[in-house]
Amino acid sequence: MRGLGWIVAAAVAGLTVCVAGASSTTFANGIEGWGVFYDNDGFLGDFLETEDGHPDENLRWTMVNTFGCTFKNTTNLNVIGDYSRYSDGVRLAVDIRVDDISYFGRQLTRNLIVELVDRIGDPNEFIQPVTVYYNLGPIRVGEPNDPNTWFDLPQWQSFEVVIDDVTSTSLPPGWGGTGDEDPMTFMPILPARRTFADVLQNVDEIHFTTYEPGYFYAF
Repeated sequence: MRGLGWIVAAAVAGLTVCVAGASSTTFANGIEGWGVFYDNDGFLGDFLETEDGHPDENLRWTMVNTFGCTFKNTTNLNVIGDYSRYSDGVRLAVDIRVDDISYFGRQLTRNLIVELVDRIGDPNEFIQPVTVYYNLGPIRVGEPNDPNTWFDLPQWQSFEVVIDDVTSTSLPPGWGGTGDEDPMTFMPILPARRTFADVLQNVDEIHFTTYEPGYFYAF
C-alpha cells in the first residue's frame, strides 16, 4: 500500500456522465441517481445548479476534512447492471470543474478514477467487492497539464474511456482490478476466476473517484 496525505478542502464540481447507447445525464432532469452525499446542509453537500455548468445545469458539491471524494450511481439502471447488453461498446465520460482542492491552502492535483463495482452479495455483509478501474487523468484548478495555469480560474475538463469489447476476459490496456492482493507487490488485482467481462456483467455501482486503488488513506 502507498500512503497519501489528507485533503482539507476537496473538489467542487459539475458533471455530465454518459454511457454510450444508454444514458446521458446533463442534470437538466435532476440528478438521475448521481451524487456524492445526495443531500446538503446549506453549505456542505450536493447542490443541483441551473447555471454556470457545461453549459448550464450541473451538480456541485463541497466537502472538507477528507482524503478524497466519490461521485457515484447505484440506482440508475441505464448505467449499472449487465454491460454485455451494449454489444457496440461503452463510453464512460464526464465533464468536471475543480474550484478548489487544497491542503492547508496549497492547491493539489489528484487523479480521477472511473470504477465499476461488483458488490457480489449483500453490502451489509461486508464482503469485499470486486472492481475494475481506469485512471482518467489528473484534476486540479486550472489546466492540469500546464503548470503556468496553477492560479488561473477553474476550467472545465472532459474525461472519457471507451470499452470497445465488453466480452473481453482480460483487462484492456490501462485497466486494473481489485478484490484480491498480489502477494509480492501487495497491490490490488482481480481474484482468481474473475475476469473483466464477468465484472462488467454485474455492475452494481459506477464511481468517479479520487480514491486510487492500491493507496492507503488514514489519519
